[in-house]
Amino acid sequence: VKRDQKLIFNRQYKEATELFEELQKKYPHSPMASFGMMMLYNSIMFEDYDFSLQDKFQTESIKNQKIVSKIHQDKNASAWDLFLCGGSSGLRGFYYMRKDEIFTALKEAKIAEECLDRAIKKDPSFTDAKLGIGMYDYWRSVFTNKIKLLPFFKDKRKEGIQKILEVVKKGKVTQELSQIALVFVYMQERNADRGLKLTQTFLKKYPKNLIVKTHQGRFMMLKRKYLEALAEFNQVQKLYPKNKVSMYYKGNIYQSLGKNKEATNQYLQYLKAEPSPAWQAYTRYRLGLIELRQKKQLEAWGHFKKGHNVYPKYKPNLKMILKLRKQQSKTG
Repeated sequence: VKRDQKLIFNRQYKEATELFEELQKKYPHSPMASFGMMMLYNSIMFEDYDFSLQDKFQTESIKNQKIVSKIHQDKNASAWDLFLCGGSSGLRGFYYMRKDEIFTALKEAKIAEECLDRAIKKDPSFTDAKLGIGMYDYWRSVFTNKIKLLPFFKDKRKEGIQKILEVVKKGKVTQELSQIALVFVYMQERNADRGLKLTQTFLKKYPKNLIVKTHQGRFMMLKRKYLEALAEFNQVQKLYPKNKVSMYYKGNIYQSLGKNKEATNQYLQYLKAEPSPAWQAYTRYRLGLIELRQKKQLEAWGHFKKGHNVYPKYKPNLKMILKLRKQQSKTG
């Protein structure tokens, strides 16, 4: 498993695919190969926050789910198989969360927690299993606290972070994967100091990791080190010309620096690359704010409207539409 992870962290996707195909032949009844392929496809998609490989991900997910279901129901399943069961369902939950299928994501996350909890009971020294439980505790708390329709859940973010940190220190299989998990957590917590320290350490070992490199630039932005962040994303574009999301973040930086023309140019280029509906909505919102800064209310309205139409779940666009409508009614 550690070798699988290292290939993905290094973006050696061809070698990783060959390894998983070999594992599939050797262990056809294990979820290891399909889990590895799911992780690979998810990593590639997460580099650009898109769903370009969702068909391939779903194909592997269906194969994986059949095996995982048997492990979940097997009272005599080994700690290792339960660990793979938990990792597979957890990854599926992460994918569905990105797709805004919250209840499906929570269902998968619950299966992950059950499998991992059983793995630890079978083998109390299996520290790595705590990674998934820690992520479940943390992210369930984040999302359930945002959704009023869900029953009350205790806020277990601190407990979740502590479990992930324990795996970073004592894990044997998923230490480095736990570091990436913490990168996401620190971004959610907007803890730029810890996040930046972690990305710098990780990138010394895996300098090609685009996901962590993107987050490093984002942590720099949180610390208002805009010129350093700009250099980071310029490097991303130079090394990975096909990466699109770097244009969005460069737009953020220029916007923060008050360079409206440069920011607009980056955002429009990003929209031409046809990002996912959610990211189109984020971009339209920022373009609308730039137009408002220049007192161009009609143009701003157009961006907010397009953003709301393409992805209504992103509420800031609607709020600005209502605000502009209210202002218009007052002025007659």
